[in-house]
Amino acid sequence: MIVMNSHIRKMKGVSELVGNVLMLLVVTGLISEAFLYGMPILRKRMDQATVSYVEEALGDLASAMESTARNGGETTIRLESQSRFGTPPEIKVTKDSLGYYIELRGAAQVAHYAPFDVPLNDFIEPVKSGELVLGTLGVNRGAVVTGRSSKLSGGIRNVLSVRTRPIRDAAKDVLTLIEVTPAKGKSSKTTLPTSVYLSRSGERLESRLESNQTVTYNIITLEVGFE
Repeated sequence: MIVMNSHIRKMKGVSELVGNVLMLLVVTGLISEAFLYGMPILRKRMDQATVSYVEEALGDLASAMESTARNGGETTIRLESQSRFGTPPEIKVTKDSLGYYIELRGAAQVAHYAPFDVPLNDFIEPVKSGELVLGTLGVNRGAVVTGRSSKLSGGIRNVLSVRTRPIRDAAKDVLTLIEVTPAKGKSSKTTLPTSVYLSRSGERLESRLESNQTVTYNIITLEVGFE
């Protein structure tokens, strides 16, 4: 009788041990499955949130550029963002055939844009880099945020730009254009987080011959730099 009770206790102990081991295996399997299927989704959501933040931040920057150009004075905008690949995006004042503009380059894990510039804060059609697009006063923006993507090894390169364009003022029969130029004494290239410095430095009227007719521009110079 004593031997039988001892055997029962041993069997019960083995049963509890096997149950605990099986439970551990089940929990480990569930955790592994969660990491296997859940982490890519989580990374994608985090990546999308980062890119969405940058879009919104550059939209605020474009609005600040228009406001500073119109009202004068100086403005400082704080930009903060981290890349999913561990290095902050790079922002700089660069130049092409149409003049200076602001460009931000960063890495991502999911593609958000087309191979050409897609407007993000306006309703104009997608445009190619370096293409001048007119806006209408009160409808479109004088500073347009665009985004485009290209594939990298193991990820995506997103390039977002803030470009200015002429706004037609029918009442004055002129085109108002914000002319971006590097700010004196400020950096023209940096990595985020950083502060963007804006300052209106001048305004002038300029006549240009376009399509065999004279077009008058009201050009507002806006200095842009990074601190």
